Amino acid sequence: MATSFETAGIMERQQNLRGIRVVLACSELLNCAALRQALDQQLDVCVVGNATDWPTLVYQMNEFVPELVLAGNDLVSRALMEFGGPFPLFVRLGDSNPIDSSRVIATLPMSASPEQIFETVQQMKVAVLEAKWMDVMQMLQACRPDVVARRYSDLIEMTGKDSVTRVHAEDIRCITAAKNYVRLETTSGEFQTRAPISEIGARLDPAKFIRIHRSVIVNKREIASVLRREGNCVAVTLRNGKRFRIGSTYRHATTQLFDGSTEIAS
Repeated sequence: MATSFETAGIMERQQNLRGIRVVLACSELLNCAALRQALDQQLDVCVVGNATDWPTLVYQMNEFVPELVLAGNDLVSRALMEFGGPFPLFVRLGDSNPIDSSRVIATLPMSASPEQIFETVQQMKVAVLEAKWMDVMQMLQACRPDVVARRYSDLIEMTGKDSVTRVHAEDIRCITAAKNYVRLETTSGEFQTRAPISEIGARLDPAKFIRIHRSVIVNKREIASVLRREGNCVAVTLRNGKRFRIGSTYRHATTQLFDGSTEIAS
């Protein structure tokens, strides 16, 4: 259990620092100094608790309701059974056997380099924000479907040198980016325009499209199969045979999308 002094310190950090609430659960076998330092350097991350055993972790999860827990394999396994719902997400610390759950968004080995720690921290931030965004969109869709419907475009304008082509969103198979250009592959052909992929993606309904890589967006309807590894989706194959690798920061959202699906091949 946390002492009153520790609780006061945690609550002060929670009130003064806005961002993703994190509980760090490190055993004595894991050197978490570098990880804690990396987390403390993030302005949008707040470490609200530290735990070294199961009772302390349970107390802190109930008390501070973290959105992310970083813990060893045993603690993650127990927490997944004890705490349902979309949150918290988990980062597994250590080198033991993987856990097959879409809520486990990453694994950080005991001998992780500073580069691996940095990449994992960025990955977990993206995963938490995407999960929160999906929750908000689902609630908005349930309450005001007309508002959500108006936000997205049925027609995407592709501006070329001498012309403007309007592409129906439902006809798009995938969108790929290369430098300052994006290419739309549709049922009627390919089109290219000079624009960031994020700008095109913002016009598309996330209920119909999913970003699987920083340079790839695909139509969910066009996905024929997914390749899984250690419980996570790592690649998708479209109906036309094209295969795209899923970027590490997008694996959680993609895996969550296809969890429990009987139509997607492993």
